[in-house]
Amino acid sequence: AFGAAAGVVRGGENGPAQNPGFTGREEQLAAIRAGLLAGGPVVVHSVQGRGGTGKSQLAAEYARRQAADYALTWWLDCENTVLLGQQYAELAIHLGHAARADPPAEMRRAAISALRQHPGWLLVLSNVTDPANVGQWLPDGPGHVIITSYQDYWSGLATVPVGSLPRDESVDLLRRRVPGIAEGDASALSDALGDLPLSLALAAAAIAETGMAPAE
Repeated sequence: AFGAAAGVVRGGENGPAQNPGFTGREEQLAAIRAGLLAGGPVVVHSVQGRGGTGKSQLAAEYARRQAADYALTWWLDCENTVLLGQQYAELAIHLGHAARADPPAEMRRAAISALRQHPGWLLVLSNVTDPANVGQWLPDGPGHVIITSYQDYWSGLATVPVGSLPRDESVDLLRRRVPGIAEGDASALSDALGDLPLSLALAAAAIAETGMAPAE
């Protein structure tokens, strides 16, 4: 049933919608690819636990760029283990290996068993807060796993740290989203916002909606 059910599960259906303003991060994207090809999960984690660095956007951009390499891409939000179980249940149903009336634990086992049997999948486990809590949810077999986390204490796994954007990438992000913004204004705004992608995106949206000056 996997082959029939496959086809990439694209952004808006099972994960973040495509971000048309994504910019930069080429080094991190290459590191994710290299880590996955070397085997084992890859952890995309925040530098010093900072939010707004774009961990999930980075994982989503990797999935978008490499979509042709995967028969199935599935996004799992790991902040709540109850909801995580429900998401694995949906995966098992999607793969045709479980019925909606099956017990949750059985559906999780069915999903993981299905992934062991079929090649070419990508799982993104997003917002993992404790490595000890995800062991039972990690599939093995012929596929790839990306974990995003605020934490940097993942031992034995390939890790890709994500921090603030380089200034030139911050400026590029703003100039793409705010046509006509002067480079000096974009640089000053980037500096004020610590070059954090989420903050920059919110500022760009505010400028676009209100017409306020960047200095304001």
